[in-house]
Amino acid sequence: HRGVDHSHRMHPRNKYYLSPPDFAELAAKDPEGFGKVCQRSADGSLKVDWKDESASLSLTRALFKLDFNLQWDMPQGFLCPPIPQRCNYLHWIQDLLSGPLNRALLDPALVPIQGS
Repeated sequence: HRGVDHSHRMHPRNKYYLSPPDFAELAAKDPEGFGKVCQRSADGSLKVDWKDESASLSLTRALFKLDFNLQWDMPQGFLCPPIPQRCNYLHWIQDLLSGPLNRALLDPALVPIQGS
């Protein structure tokens, strides 16, 4: 997981842009949650069984808890949001809201009114 560069998919202000989640660290800091869905392979690397739906839920819960100090839960059986990607959405929305389009919408003098 650590060897794959995903930064080209991340917004530059995203917390995970240059530092993707460290699964070993998350498992160590959350042994009763994410740690329970992780296994060490014979070579010592950490493996996560992504076919187990509790793995995504546990990872999301651990990221919210350890990276954002939020307590979060959701019932099994629902789609679980991947936190790094959802952070991208927030940054993209922030870009749109702070860009020229938003400034034009907030300033009535910049918005042409048809028929006047």
